[in-house]
Amino acid sequence: MKKLLLIGILLCSAIILVGAQDGFAWPTYRDGCINCHGTGFAALNNHTIHTALPCASCHPGGVPGQNVLPSNCIVCHPAAGPGLCPLIDVPTHAGIKNTCLACHTECAPVTTTTTVAPTTTTVAPTTTTIISGEPIVDLGSATGNPCEQVILPITLTNDPPLEVAGVSMDIGYDPGFFTPISAAIGPAGEAAGKDVVSNIVSPGLFRVGVFSATDLSPIGDGIVANVTFEIDCFAPADTYVLSNTPMAATPAGFEVMATGSDGIITVNALVTTTTVQPTTTVQPTTTTTIAGDTITICHIPPGLYKGKGNGPQPKTITIPIEALADHLAHGDTIGPCGG
Repeated sequence: MKKLLLIGILLCSAIILVGAQDGFAWPTYRDGCINCHGTGFAALNNHTIHTALPCASCHPGGVPGQNVLPSNCIVCHPAAGPGLCPLIDVPTHAGIKNTCLACHTECAPVTTTTTVAPTTTTVAPTTTTIISGEPIVDLGSATGNPCEQVILPITLTNDPPLEVAGVSMDIGYDPGFFTPISAAIGPAGEAAGKDVVSNIVSPGLFRVGVFSATDLSPIGDGIVANVTFEIDCFAPADTYVLSNTPMAATPAGFEVMATGSDGIITVNALVTTTTVQPTTTVQPTTTTTIAGDTITICHIPPGLYKGKGNGPQPKTITIPIEALADHLAHGDTIGPCGG
């Protein structure tokens, strides 16, 4: 019974520890790992040249602190031939030395002591070429109506001889009027074998990345991705600026600065259409009121033509409807007298 209780406690502890690491893992080194480890730590274990890649490219499950498996490294760094030092699985926080050979002496070349007569060697001067450049990553513009979606292109313009294998962009927007919907790969990104990822970092900040962990070929000029925003139904008619903070990475994994123009969304005025129905003119009509099976008439006594002459005068009476024809025959009229 005690053994079962101990095993249960250990399993729960392991689940909590692993869950916490997954929950607090940063997507890339520059997004948060650097806050604790700093540039010094990065220099000792190659974070600097992998700063633009997701943590999961090296660390299993994207959890910092997990062993970097040789199979992960081989994806981007395949063995070029015999004689290479084999990849060794070492925990990230083991005693880190200044060089790999400080611990892995078996990888060092065999040294021998040989006495050589002094000689004079003339070394020709060498020229080192430093490749520099600043790629341009622009965010495009679009026009739309309230309640509609608009698409803005992300366009890369290279600065030769510098080559770019991946780009990222932080887009700032007004969350009261716009909502990021998605990001899709563009023609230039697709041609270079790249993928696109996106994430709402916080309300008002949309992050888009175009890269590949397995295909490090450079990206040509053109549209690398398209981002879709939805305009709020109550957004006032105006021109809105979406801020653009771009970055780029070389095929070797080095991060380089990039510039680019901000995006613009123009919202049209909401047009309200009112339909007016035509009016109908009703002509006046004369209505005779019939109550049940009787009708009101003006009775003109015999010998009197519509109130002219001596004798009884016309009188308003009510008669059965079936007697109407006889009364009309001798001069009575429908309706009250004087009407």
